[in-house]
Order: sequence, then C-alpha cells, then structure tokens
Amino acid sequence: MMSGNPNRPPKMCRNNSASFSPTVERLDDGTLLLVLPHLNARQKSIARHTPEARLAAISLLLATRRSPGKGRAVLMLADGRKVDSAERLVALVAQSIGISPRSLWRWQKAFLAGGVSALMRHSRSDKGRSRLFAKWPQLRWICMKHLAAGKSIRATQKLISHECQGIGIPTPSYTTLRSYVPSERTRGMKP
Repeated sequence: MMSGNPNRPPKMCRNNSASFSPTVERLDDGTLLLVLPHLNARQKSIARHTPEARLAAISLLLATRRSPGKGRAVLMLADGRKVDSAERLVALVAQSIGISPRSLWRWQKAFLAGGVSALMRHSRSDKGRSRLFAKWPQLRWICMKHLAAGKSIRATQKLISHECQGIGIPTPSYTTLRSYVPSERTRGMKP
C-alpha cells in the first residue's frame, strides 16, 4: 500500500540511473503512447549529466527511427496530441530534461558513433591552461617575477597591466590571472 498524497506523482529515487525514465505503451491500433516524467531541477541535472539518463533520453529517438520498408512509429502523448516528427519528439524530450534539442541530437550522434561510453562527460583538454599565456610566453615570466617578489594576485595584475601596455601585449584579467597562477605554482615554475 502506498502512503502519501495519491494525486501527487511518486518521488524519484536518488539512484542516478532512475532520474529519467519515459514510458512507452503500445495501444491496440499500433500507436505508441508516450509518457514523459515531470522532473524537478535536481533530477533534470542528473538526467543531463549521467550516461545512463542520457541513454534513456535518446532511447526514444532510437526506438522510433525510421526502419527500411516500415516507416516511422506513430507516437501519441498522454493528453492525446500526436508526435508526428522526429523534431517534435526531440523538442519534447529535451524540454522535459531541460536541455536544448541540439544537445539531444549530439548525444544520439555520439552514441551511434561510440556507444554508451561516448555519452560520458569528459573534462576539457585545455583545462587549467590559458590561451593568453600560451600565445604570449613573456607574459608568464612578467607575472612570475611579481609573484616571486611577494605581490598579491591583485597587485600583480595591476603591475602587469602597466608593463603589458608598455610592450604592446594584451593584459590578462584578474580572473584569468587568478586561475592561471595556482597551476604555475604547482608546477614549480620560477622566474
């Protein structure tokens, strides 16, 4: 016996793989009845970030793809509206998990190319690196000179801005400098 308000949808469990689970039922006339779950913000976040939930989201697209000689399956929503195109289906699924339709298409393309492992999130290849410091190596040495003298990042940024203007290179923002300096300190770079 279930407890709680019968008019309220059941709470989703905390298991990441159960965060997005649409249901599809075949009606007597062959039409597929599609029921998309209502997700709260936390559940939408899980559905966007776990490979299992991403697979659940694109499984509807994969299941309704046009097969040779058969045509596309007819989908109907619980409120009676028909989903007559892949674009409409993508828009509905994307809206239900809080992403853009383009992201859903990218997930499907990634899955078809590389399987479930392609749905995992990967960290950026340039994480912890600054394009500004890579393009202007002398900027790194100017920065490290001031930091080695015991200056704070804020003071270093002000001093660097004057030196950069003098030699004609762009000045890094405080945020750029703040994120770049710890990575340089851990590498043990000294001027």
